Amino acid sequence: MAQVVSVICSSHTPGFMVPPERWDALHAGRMDQRAKPLPADLRAKLDAETPEVTKKHHAACIAALARLRDYFQAAKPDLVVMFGDDQTENFHADNMPPFCVFTAKCSFGYPWKLLKTVYGEEPGPRFEVPGQPDVATSLVRAAAEKGFDLSWASEFPDKDWGLPHSMIRMVEKLDIKVPVIPVHINAFEEPTATPRRCFQLGQMMKEVFEEILPRDLRLAIIGSGGLSHEAAGENAGWIDAEHDQWVLQQIRRGDYESLAALTNQDLTRCWDQELRNWLAALPFVNGATPAYLEYVLSYRSLVGNAFAAWTFPSAKVGA
Repeated sequence: MAQVVSVICSSHTPGFMVPPERWDALHAGRMDQRAKPLPADLRAKLDAETPEVTKKHHAACIAALARLRDYFQAAKPDLVVMFGDDQTENFHADNMPPFCVFTAKCSFGYPWKLLKTVYGEEPGPRFEVPGQPDVATSLVRAAAEKGFDLSWASEFPDKDWGLPHSMIRMVEKLDIKVPVIPVHINAFEEPTATPRRCFQLGQMMKEVFEEILPRDLRLAIIGSGGLSHEAAGENAGWIDAEHDQWVLQQIRRGDYESLAALTNQDLTRCWDQELRNWLAALPFVNGATPAYLEYVLSYRSLVGNAFAAWTFPSAKVGA
């Protein structure tokens, strides 16, 4: 099969796209959605995150993203398959597939879209992202032969913004220039795909790529999302740090079966729905433990931020 040269999983927090001075505004906007005042314990945690602490959290996240970028760039991939969720950006109640492969020749997106949607400012530059339609179409066709029916789309329903934020932010942060096959996973809109099925998606795709890709092609896999965060709604601002630490422990051990065994109810209770995107990526690591794993708990960022990279030294450049 093609050489898997890099697997990266990362949060895609809105705070990554703005300076730390703006984290308060992001947080305050979500607090307006709460049905009840912040509980005392959460208020205390927020109060402990002074502007100086927020700057440290922001710097730690940006440094972690830079580490991921370095791992990605050092791997020199020819093709990227990216798992991400679409939060009613392209898919809505009239059509909500559990999985959808984008088969277009190219896609686009705005990494700083939130400047427009949150602050009413200019949304920053539009990124053009090349695709690989022949591989994407072959993937869908081969998946059907294996009993795994995937939706596909060669056009974005959202003609204005294109790629969802979960994907376009990773394109910018990792400085991806090579073709990308975006794979949408419905992480939030019930009924959602189960964690087990997301893991099976990755297993199936790994088998397909073993069959359809040339051996000298260098493949990178990205899972974008997580960890726990209730960023909106009546409990906005809550993070299940205990759950996050348990997830990270399983990843350190290489115990991905325990993660796949989680239920939809587990992910909803912990508000870690985007772990589905990591689960689809994990079969590509072949049980390996990560070369890099970082966690930044920041209540003002609204997310338990996590960053992981797997490297494969045997996959030498030019091999």
